[in-house]
Amino acid sequence: MALYSTIWCDEKPGLHPDVTVLHRERDGRRGVFRAVRGLKAGDAILLNGALGARDLWFDMLLAIYLRLAKPATGVLISDATWHPRAVPLNSRAKLAFPLYAWFLRTLLRLTKGPQTHYGFLSSAEAELVTAEAGLRPGAARFTAFCSQLPLAMMPGLHEQIAREAAGVDARALDAPTHFFAGGNSLRDYGTLAAAATGADGRFTVATSNVVTGMPPQARVGPLSERDFFLAMMRSDVAIVPLLPVEGRSVGQQTYLNALALGKPLIVTDTLGVRDHLTADVHALVVPPGDAAAMRAAIDWMQDPAHRAARDAMARAGQQLASEMTFAHYADRLCRWLREIQAGAVAVGSAGAAGPAGTAGDLSAAATLSGYPAPGTPSPDHPPP
Repeated sequence: MALYSTIWCDEKPGLHPDVTVLHRERDGRRGVFRAVRGLKAGDAILLNGALGARDLWFDMLLAIYLRLAKPATGVLISDATWHPRAVPLNSRAKLAFPLYAWFLRTLLRLTKGPQTHYGFLSSAEAELVTAEAGLRPGAARFTAFCSQLPLAMMPGLHEQIAREAAGVDARALDAPTHFFAGGNSLRDYGTLAAAATGADGRFTVATSNVVTGMPPQARVGPLSERDFFLAMMRSDVAIVPLLPVEGRSVGQQTYLNALALGKPLIVTDTLGVRDHLTADVHALVVPPGDAAAMRAAIDWMQDPAHRAARDAMARAGQQLASEMTFAHYADRLCRWLREIQAGAVAVGSAGAAGPAGTAGDLSAAATLSGYPAPGTPSPDHPPP
């Protein structure tokens, strides 16, 4: 009875040491599929539900294969998708968006089986997919995500920031507050533009989205990964403006990275945000589409009278992010994978004595308990 994962981490600690990694980049898709074909009843595998069109939805296809060919193998699909992380107007699918959305939901439905489980990045999504896809209770759960800082780059970035700071004269200390916003998926830069108009701060918006209406002092455009993190590190405050879309959470990586870098944070109150942080403790959380509320948050961040409170918020956010690293995320998934394996072993044992798939055989898998809290803090490690 063995544990496997198609998610890997090139730096340690990552996944638990007894989890065998099926490395797509090292072994190729054929090598991974050959290994999956060899899985036995009572084994369990962690798959990456975030792989999309660029990867031909490879892990979702593996889940469908396992459901059909190896129903007594436990399957955990992490970062699962039920609704697309886009809206019709800015989706690459354009007029075919309804078909694309239907395709994603159909993929997940085809993976449904007595040993298939789903990790979502918000509690609302887990509840929604359970109701809409008719999943058994407990098959879908919220799994808190993690920060994903580029560890190999960080020493050089910190050195550059230190050199820049050493060259700043005293007059620059009174410069306007520098706000950073970035990312593409479901970003509400229209509300940010309305809120920023007339504000005293400087704004950097790192995105390939079309953004209009930002004030003249704003710098808008796509950045390389290195420059993206460098701009975030140079900023005083991070803003993550999000569109409210039913059934899909986004932005976790961006706002958790900002917290990990010690940035005071303004974020829109959309799915998943309150699952990951506490309003007014770790961030200022503003209503969706409310430019007045976002402007009030921007002004609050710039007010010298709030500097101590802003710094305390940044420290609280950084502490939270230190407990939400990839090592913590991997630990949560591995613990849940062990529960799934226990259910798969029970089903496999029962199947040896009679037909698999009966209500009695599957009772263990349908009644899994909640997974424990993550272990001790560890450095964060970005997945591929």
